[in-house]
Amino acid sequence: MGVEPGVVAIDLCCGDGLFTMPLARIAKRVYAIDIDPVMLNRARSRVAEARADNCKFAVADAMAVDAIVPEPVDYVFLANTFHGVPDQLGLGRAVAAVLKPKGLLGDHQLASSAARGNSGSRTVARPKNRDADRG
Repeated sequence: MGVEPGVVAIDLCCGDGLFTMPLARIAKRVYAIDIDPVMLNRARSRVAEARADNCKFAVADAMAVDAIVPEPVDYVFLANTFHGVPDQLGLGRAVAAVLKPKGLLGDHQLASSAARGNSGSRTVARPKNRDADRG
């Protein structure tokens, strides 16, 4: 996943929490966000079963991630999501707004990973220094 110990992370469109739990084992804090309350409850149950207490859960649209998460984060993870987003640029901007200046976006695409013959997890973006652009 490319996650360093102690980071603050977001599992965006977390679904049933398949990746939320591994993030919780590494990260200082994880924000798990999904638009589907049923899936989010499954993620919450999965994390609770593992007795992790460093996750916060929110039912929300991914496009509002920067309004939902109250702090800048080190890492945003998307699994099997980005390819289906109609406004990919808009989602990219929302993610960039919540990332710290050297924050990372990790992407996992199951279909494309099989074609590449690897796990499919990779870091796909490192936002530009937004402060330098505002100058």
